[in-house]
Amino acid sequence: MSKTEQLLRQTARRQMLAVVGQRFHQGVLGGAALFLALLLVSRLLGLIPNGFTPLSLVAVPGAALVLALALMRQPASRAVARLIDARAGGKELFLTAAMIGESPGEFQSIVVAQAEERAAQIAA
Repeated sequence: MSKTEQLLRQTARRQMLAVVGQRFHQGVLGGAALFLALLLVSRLLGLIPNGFTPLSLVAVPGAALVLALALMRQPASRAVARLIDARAGGKELFLTAAMIGESPGEFQSIVVAQAEERAAQIAA
């Protein structure tokens, strides 16, 4: 496995974990707001039977985690390559290297060599 492929895979994994964490955070906030609203309706209006225990509070992060993991998906290689280029100032070097198999031409070896060199610098 080349350095460029390793960098793309590591970045894709980190990006996927960041998105899962973000969705988990949003799910916990939304679930906590819903839990609070239901608790207030139950206590103040008495419309909902009292089933709220400290153990039921565990359902909020549990449901948020299940939802975040259910919506998890692998990011596209082009998006990962664009992210690396944006953060490392690669001027679309990694994007070109990620799409090199689709393009005809003699410049493929040059682009791959430059991407390998730049990936070794970034990974170090």
